[in-house]
Amino acid sequence: MMKNELIGTSKAIKNINKQIKNFSSSPEDILIIGEPGTGKSIVANYIHNLSVSGNKKIPIIDLKLTHIEETELYAVLFGYRENTPGSPDTSQKDTASITEGGTVLMEEVGKTSFRYQKYIVNFLNELPGLRDPSNDNPLKLRVILTINDNPATLVYKHELLEDLAKQIISFNKIHIPPLRERKEDIPYLVEHFVVDACNKLNISEPAIDINAISILVNQPWKNNIRELKAVIDRSVIFSSNGMFTLPSELIDDKSKVTRLLETILTGEGQEINAPLDTIERGLINSTLKRFDFDLSRAAQFLGMNQDTLQNRADQLGLIRERK
Repeated sequence: MMKNELIGTSKAIKNINKQIKNFSSSPEDILIIGEPGTGKSIVANYIHNLSVSGNKKIPIIDLKLTHIEETELYAVLFGYRENTPGSPDTSQKDTASITEGGTVLMEEVGKTSFRYQKYIVNFLNELPGLRDPSNDNPLKLRVILTINDNPATLVYKHELLEDLAKQIISFNKIHIPPLRERKEDIPYLVEHFVVDACNKLNISEPAIDINAISILVNQPWKNNIRELKAVIDRSVIFSSNGMFTLPSELIDDKSKVTRLLETILTGEGQEINAPLDTIERGLINSTLKRFDFDLSRAAQFLGMNQDTLQNRADQLGLIRERK
């Protein structure tokens, strides 16, 4: 994975990575839509990082709206003004001023009250005048908002002000699909989170067998990547003897891959659904490469019979090329 790119090989992730690159080169405002835990703030930070070319002096102001008090939000957006009732004695610049050249990120707008959203509408209304090139010092600033559903849907559900929906309709949009709709990305995310957890704990990476991957792929992941990462972190901590150990609540008697391999071995044969087929192809191919196409070692690692592995590799159209 390249820096500032999402992990995965699904069509959706490839498209989002293109959008991250394209939108980072434009000062236009952005709306990121996705369920909780899909990585909306990560995408926003990637866009900012690419847009400023790694210049850490150019700020991104991350406003986690559900954690900010109402009076504090108003002061953050519009600044403290001296001698204003309810404000501190000292003055403070508004968000737009202190974020010159950078990014203002407002997270989970649809989860805030309509009063909060009215403040955001007022903030957005001020920006065209501040950005006007005819000004002596026009403001350079990108705004990125995140919400968990389409604006029209949130308006219908009375979770988003119609005035705010009208403001953000012209924003560039990035839709991040839930993890359950891009299961082929899960093995890559698992590998990434395992490596990350092991590096933090300063321990060796455990071996992950194909059955564990199948169990992870077929979970509903209601809280998306956030939930997957939490499970992987727990699994790494409780792994022993060099083997990856899933939490007990995720382990069933026989995973789908195990049943599939037994079906192939007994000659009963059945068509595999496309997503699982893609996942299994990637797993077997990467395992063969890892062991320099030594079928015996690869089969032992995957927990399957060597002949079964050979037959499955041929069936999946994998090319055996030794380096």
